[in-house]
Amino acid sequence: MNILAKNLGVSNAFDEAIVDRMEANKENRDSTMSIITNSFKKIDNYLVENGRPGTSSLVVAGCWLESIYLACNTAKETKSEAIVKEIFMQKETLKYVIELLQNSKISEDANFIITDLINIKAVFDSKKDKNYSLESIKLVDQKITTLRSTIVKNK
Repeated sequence: MNILAKNLGVSNAFDEAIVDRMEANKENRDSTMSIITNSFKKIDNYLVENGRPGTSSLVVAGCWLESIYLACNTAKETKSEAIVKEIFMQKETLKYVIELLQNSKISEDANFIITDLINIKAVFDSKKDKNYSLESIKLVDQKITTLRSTIVKNK
């Protein structure tokens, strides 16, 4: 977390106290969510105040991407159709993430993220049945993993 914050130029948002609070509350979902939410608000405010709203939008997109990546892996490990269903329920959220990025001033270098998210949304949109087998997330999982790998390589 500190490395990411440093690379974004917002390392002041994550001090040792926040890391300690996260560790102490890792079993308490509500506390963890509160810490994350407050940290994100602090980062978002800093980026907007410093003329970097595009970076803030990319953080949101990265959070969405990472959550779907983790959900796909969890679904595969647990063979949970309930998780697969939840993944497909994120279609509307993805629509808003894409709109946020399109309306933000992100760098030309990051435009591939919008293109790839639109391609992922097309996979979500093509799902017409109520089948939530592991097979049904295969293409989503591949596209999410590819985009995530590209972002990690380009850091």
